Amino acid sequence: MLLPHDCANRQRGGLPWRGPPVNVAISVCAGESMRWLVMLGLAALALLILFFPLSAATSYLAPGLEADSVSGSIWNGRLRNAHYAGLPLGDVDVGLDPARLLKGEASLRFQRLGPRLQGRAGGSRQLRQLEELSGELPLQVLPAPAPALTIRFEDVHVAMTPRGACRSAGGHVSTSLTGIPFLGETPPLSGAPACDGDRLFAPLRLAGDRAGMDLWLAADGSWEGRLRLRPDNRLVLAGLSAAGFTIESGDATLTAKGRLQQGDVQLSPEVETIADPA
Repeated sequence: MLLPHDCANRQRGGLPWRGPPVNVAISVCAGESMRWLVMLGLAALALLILFFPLSAATSYLAPGLEADSVSGSIWNGRLRNAHYAGLPLGDVDVGLDPARLLKGEASLRFQRLGPRLQGRAGGSRQLRQLEELSGELPLQVLPAPAPALTIRFEDVHVAMTPRGACRSAGGHVSTSLTGIPFLGETPPLSGAPACDGDRLFAPLRLAGDRAGMDLWLAADGSWEGRLRLRPDNRLVLAGLSAAGFTIESGDATLTAKGRLQQGDVQLSPEVETIADPA
C-alpha cells in the first residue's frame, strides 16, 4: 500500500517525478488509498457475511423458529430441540437458502437429524411462513396400546400471524390406519391442509367415504383428532364399539386430544385405552 509520502515521490520510468505539482500528486495518492480501503472493507464485509452467527439472525430470517440452543453460522448452523409454532422439529441443520437469496428473499432451510423432516422458514414479523414442509410426524390419535399414526407431510405450506393464527395453508397430508382392532388393511387417507379459524386443519379422507380423519393443530402445540370409520361388517362395528368408538348411524367415531412435544406426543387424560375384547 502506498503512503502519501511514497506517492508524492514516485518515479516515472525510473526518473524522479517532475510533473504535476504536489497537490496533484497528493490527489493521486488519496485515490489509490481509497481504492485499498474499499477493497479491505469489501473483504471484511464478505468475512462477516460468511461467518455471521446464526444465533443473531434466526429471529430476523425465520420469525417463529425457536430452539433451546443455536450454534454455527447463517450458512451452516444447528438448532437443538427446535420448534416452529407448536410443531416440534427436534435437532435440525439449518442454513440460508441461496435460491431464495437470488430472488431477493431471505429464509432458512432446515433438515432434521433422524426421521425425515425438512422445510423452509421465512416471512416477516407481520406474516410468518413455513414452506416446503415434507416428512413424518407420529400422533397418538388412537389410545394406547395401539401404535401412533404416522402423519406424512408433502410440500405443505402455512402462513400465520405472529401469534400463530393460521391465515393460509396448502400442500398434501396423508396417513395410514394401522393398529386399529378389527379394521384390517385400508388404503391411506389423504387431503389438503387449510385454515379452520386460527388452527391448521387437515381433513383426511378415503375414497368412497369409508373412513375419514380430521386433524387440528394450534400454535401452542395442542392438537385434536377425530377419526370416523364406516365398516361394512356389523361384527367389525361391534368390535369397534367395544374398543371405545362411539357408534351412531353406522359410523364409528373416536376423538383424541394431545399436545406435541419433543420426542413424543402425550394423550389427554380423557382418552381411554383400546382393549381387544377377543
